[in-house]
Amino acid sequence: MLFRSHNRDENGFVLPFEISPFDIHIIKIGDSSEICKYVNSIKKALSERRYQVKIDSNGRLGKSRQEWELKGYPIKIEVGKREVENDDLPLWHRWKSKQKYAPESIPADNLLDYLDDCKSQFSEYLKRKTKKVLDQTLVNTSNPEDLKEIVSDGFVGVFNWCGNDKCIENMYGIQNLETKEREDGLVSQGKFIGWNPNKPIEGKCISCEESANREGYWSRRKHI
Repeated sequence: MLFRSHNRDENGFVLPFEISPFDIHIIKIGDSSEICKYVNSIKKALSERRYQVKIDSNGRLGKSRQEWELKGYPIKIEVGKREVENDDLPLWHRWKSKQKYAPESIPADNLLDYLDDCKSQFSEYLKRKTKKVLDQTLVNTSNPEDLKEIVSDGFVGVFNWCGNDKCIENMYGIQNLETKEREDGLVSQGKFIGWNPNKPIEGKCISCEESANREGYWSRRKHI
């Protein structure tokens, strides 16, 4: 429920470590034995710390960058001759848009501790972003007319519900078989998208005005 399509930007998905198919994307710039040995040593160290690593060596740097940005890797590291010589690694964070052209330079010896800190920062970033989006999306109401307006404006209406299916049917209204539109319902548009089973509710059901015990959600969209 908390992860949704807002976790993306113009370049593609921005996936957290727990969801992404891999954690670290390493692009090899060159195929010399020194570079290959260096990259393999980094992968071994990362794997021992239980990071999932994807090594890309197809030789098409621009395509690799674009392809894996679209897929939403959390961290990217590019390793070439200069990085091997300096023992310094350029890191791109997928969730930091300002780093699109300016990576952070991290000494190889500090890489593991730095990544552990990044993982924690990324998790907190997603929590803040998700909360902000939900706060701007969810609108509480106890009035059916207000709920209709909320749904019409593209927001998710939050309401008290007694748990009776007949109340939901009453909110939908009767469907016109020719136009497929709903008529004579309390909302008559959008879709009931579920309820929060973990939140205690006090108050009256928006439909029947009996005692409510659930927080329901109604929207033009299928998911929150």
